[in-house]
Amino acid sequence: MIRCRSNRCPRFPGGIYTGIPNSIHYWAVEPTLGVSWLHDGWNVSAALHYDINFKNTASGYTSGNILVGGYTVTKTIGKWTFTSHTRP
Repeated sequence: MIRCRSNRCPRFPGGIYTGIPNSIHYWAVEPTLGVSWLHDGWNVSAALHYDINFKNTASGYTSGNILVGGYTVTKTIGKWTFTSHTRP
């Protein structure tokens, strides 16, 4: 069985913008594409996630875009599961 998924999750400015480095005062779109292969106790999955950041209207700064990838390989034998995975 092969399973695919995708989404376009927007991130929006919220709360009170204080101007400190961890404040977010910009919009971003985060499309994600993932695929999984399930067969005979195996689960092999991979995903790509791309952040498209827009201009911070308070500071005039635009953060760079980000591409993140990850994978998981899992084998289940009886009640035991063996895994090797990455996570950003």
